[in-house]
Amino acid sequence: MNSAGAVRIRRPAMKLPRRPEWVERSSRSHWYTIAGISFGAFMIQLDSSIVTLALPSLQRSFAASLASAQWVSVAYVLTVVALVAPCARLGDGWGRKNLYLYGYAMFTVGSILCSIAPDLASLIAFRVLQGTGGAAIAGNAIAMVTENIPKERLRDGLAVQAAVQSLGLALGPMSGGFLVDAFGWRSIFWVNVPIGVVAVVSALVLLPDATQRRSMPRFDWPGTTLLALAAIGLLVGLSGLSGLPLGLVGSLILLVSPALILPVFWRREKRAGAPLIDPPTLRTPQIAIGALGAMVSYLLLIAPTVLIPQLLVPLGWSVSATGVILFAMPAGFLTATVASTAWLHSWAGNSMRTDVGCVAILGAIVALASRPTEIAWIVPALAVLGIGLGVYVPANNASVMAAATARGTGTAGSLIALSRNVGVATGVAVVTLTLHVAGHDSRRDASDPAGAAHNALVGAAHWAWLVLLGFAALAALAALASAVAAGRSASAAST
Repeated sequence: MNSAGAVRIRRPAMKLPRRPEWVERSSRSHWYTIAGISFGAFMIQLDSSIVTLALPSLQRSFAASLASAQWVSVAYVLTVVALVAPCARLGDGWGRKNLYLYGYAMFTVGSILCSIAPDLASLIAFRVLQGTGGAAIAGNAIAMVTENIPKERLRDGLAVQAAVQSLGLALGPMSGGFLVDAFGWRSIFWVNVPIGVVAVVSALVLLPDATQRRSMPRFDWPGTTLLALAAIGLLVGLSGLSGLPLGLVGSLILLVSPALILPVFWRREKRAGAPLIDPPTLRTPQIAIGALGAMVSYLLLIAPTVLIPQLLVPLGWSVSATGVILFAMPAGFLTATVASTAWLHSWAGNSMRTDVGCVAILGAIVALASRPTEIAWIVPALAVLGIGLGVYVPANNASVMAAATARGTGTAGSLIALSRNVGVATGVAVVTLTLHVAGHDSRRDASDPAGAAHNALVGAAHWAWLVLLGFAALAALAALASAVAAGRSASAAST
């Protein structure tokens, strides 16, 4: 320990080989770094979208309710939420490349175990192991991009990463649908194994060497524990209201527990020598508002991948066909991310891009709420929703990182990852709760247009999209508030 109270982080026992000289000396070395990081982004997003599509199959396989089966998805994301900031801190001490590689390895081993899980409880437990690996990847990805790409190309680098994430999302529904129909739900975890092997090799070759390790202040385990308890209380409480047998009183207690825990967490962070989330960082309006925008945007990105299968499978659509329909949204996301980087970079700032994205998001959800079971209406509306999110997400992330550069890229990057994963977990939980309150059960046949089950399904779909419309409105308000904050910051800097 040094005089400042820092604890020196031991170097990992495994000595990693250096990346090749032709990569190290290349004028495009920062793009090689982006390529190495992108495998992790692709693998994590592919897994997220595949798993949500398999929920109906998991319900049937384990005779479970959606409230129980959703924890195959939520347990993974909740683990990432709890560990993403600690992993970002460990990246400062061990080197981000090391944490990235350990994350890849743990995620791949977790995938193998998930594929052989004998019951739902074991599957959820193995997803926690996967989530630990995912946290090591997510907690260091954005910081590695920001630290290894020229400032004038930062927005392009973040956009490329977002594009690769959307490619994973795009391939997830289609490949997952075909895999589940052809080989069963276990195959969606086996598919991660070869991807994980390729990811480890690419990281060894393409990522910069972890040579600039630093002594790290004593880690904030109390803050980590409080944040995890708040997230667990919220999500388990929502699950209780969605049908998990916890009782009404128990569910409500859990649901309000974050309101008691988070103030304690905040006071702890203000006193901590090395806080998990730096309070001055969150007092920067653009960063705080951008974190909210990241949470809501990923809530809106994941929610349809849960909602659409719950609506279409009871109507007689196969899982593979549902995956093809869902492809429209991530395909729109990918197209918009690439197009906005290529065409809007020179003349459209982050504020304009988030505004344009919000208009498309709101319009798409209104369309989906109006005709929630008509495929000819669903597909183009999902594409527009993906386009809106594809414009909004990279611009919002770039705004946060630009405002946070002076305060530290690691904190800002982990904050975006934290917000993103809270959004994903909350999106799954919100859709589950809305469908439960509306009386929907995906295990009932609703293919008869005149039947009561069909009418109940349509009503549940209306309610679900209206709830998501409320979150879209929140994203629009966040974009407006961020633009105002950016304008005030610019005015203050010029005076």
